[in-house]
Amino acid sequence: MAFSALISSSPHLYIPKRRPISQRTIRCSSSSSSSLSLASTKFDLRTYWTNLIGEINQKLDEAISAQYPQQIYEAMRYSVLAKSAKRAPPVMCVAACELFGGNRLAAFPAACALEMVHAASLIHDDLPCMDDDPSRRGQPSSHTIFGIDMAILAGDALFPLGFRHIVSHTPAGPCP
Repeated sequence: MAFSALISSSPHLYIPKRRPISQRTIRCSSSSSSSLSLASTKFDLRTYWTNLIGEINQKLDEAISAQYPQQIYEAMRYSVLAKSAKRAPPVMCVAACELFGGNRLAAFPAACALEMVHAASLIHDDLPCMDDDPSRRGQPSSHTIFGIDMAILAGDALFPLGFRHIVSHTPAGPCP
């Protein structure tokens, strides 16, 4: 009770108004006279996923540019931009945005941040003090290439970079 009073009295808290949820009727029909043709309902997940991975890879490449100290950024880029990555978290982020009618471009900062955090967790998971995996995604682990200390720093740097990327690249206000 006290918490709700505190929240409602805060001058800096923005609480959006609730929009009514529209009800949709879904009809299944076996007749060929259905208003929806089979050609318009075809969806190729493999093509969608592959095309989206290409876009995500481009956005990730832009998001993690080499800076000083260069070796940390090389280790970060090596792990995040792995060619054999499936990119499941960012693809699902963009797909969920599109599913609910959002602008896919507005979802890319969050999608990239998800991949950065995911890569950081994989870097840390592969360390000798954890699973001690010498390879990840078909190539040597970050600590195998850059050393344990640099892999720890790269993983630790990816967490705040992901959050900073969301804050600095997500469009302000509602996206059409």
